[in-house]
Amino acid sequence: MAHRRLHLFALLIVLLGLGCVCLPQFATAKTYLDLSVESHLERVLDASDRTAYVFEIGIYLGLSKSFWDVLTFSGHLGPVYAGQTDGPWLYAFRNQQNQSTYHVWGIAFEGEVWLHWPQALWGVTGGIHGRSFFMPTRSGIFRIDAYVGVASRLPFGSVLHGAVFSVRYYFSLVDDFMTVFQIDHQAPSLSFLVTFQF
Repeated sequence: MAHRRLHLFALLIVLLGLGCVCLPQFATAKTYLDLSVESHLERVLDASDRTAYVFEIGIYLGLSKSFWDVLTFSGHLGPVYAGQTDGPWLYAFRNQQNQSTYHVWGIAFEGEVWLHWPQALWGVTGGIHGRSFFMPTRSGIFRIDAYVGVASRLPFGSVLHGAVFSVRYYFSLVDDFMTVFQIDHQAPSLSFLVTFQF
């Protein structure tokens, strides 16, 4: 089962990359190299029914392609960190022994569609955000979310073409955190993202 999900994860990354690079050229298109930083905070219930907070920080590199000045497709890939400060996560190891950790590292991908006004001053976004986390004794801890949000772009000069600021509202699709760490979502979560376009 884990191998099947890993293959699906790799296939999604490849398809997102191809979609950004190989979209039909029948429209006037602009391509940007993106460098993004995202912070994500969500409230959860731990195994003891106490409120806790999971935070994630990711740094992504990818491509954006804009068509007709009103539609942008993006695909990003990069490392991501997740942790909490309210106490360690507990998880089962061999023979039901418990291990604990305060944080995990992983790799993440994002695929996004952005519908915006000309010059991308503001608009609405939607997409998929998937992460696969790794830690000692465990790997392939998947979190996959869908999101909707709003974004605004500030234009700059010739090298740095602009900066996009986004707020996203996340909805969980797949979350192995719930199984491995025995936590439960309290509500859909918010994420803040800034993307520098070159």
